[in-house]
Amino acid sequence: MTFSFSEINLWAVLVCAVASFMVGGVWYGLVFAKTWVSVHGFSEDQVASMAKKQGRNFAIFFATDLVMATVISMLAFNLGVASAVQGAVLGLLLWVGVSATTGAAKNAACNKSLSAYLIDSSHELAALLVMGMIIGAWR
Repeated sequence: MTFSFSEINLWAVLVCAVASFMVGGVWYGLVFAKTWVSVHGFSEDQVASMAKKQGRNFAIFFATDLVMATVISMLAFNLGVASAVQGAVLGLLLWVGVSATTGAAKNAACNKSLSAYLIDSSHELAALLVMGMIIGAWR
């Protein structure tokens, strides 16, 4: 298996990062905002403190989305992913094998509720599916 950055579609990676960032905005800003704060047990002071760091946090979120999309693009190329459906399957496999499992372990270690895990993990599933579909379709 050869990994080459020359095979990466940089436009697809950028679109994936933007799409994933938007999924996060909808997930945590519109759909689950209050529930997420509640299930994680954050106080009003903690929420206010987090809000002060949103610019930095958004930059980190976008940077990590770029890295994930780059890795997915490299894997898709080497695995011969050539459609949105195949890309979605790749995203699902990455979620099951990496994201959902490590998230479950971290959730258990931090003694968080199942609801907290479900909100965070389902966001990661949605983001990985979207990225996989975009990269798969753009080949």
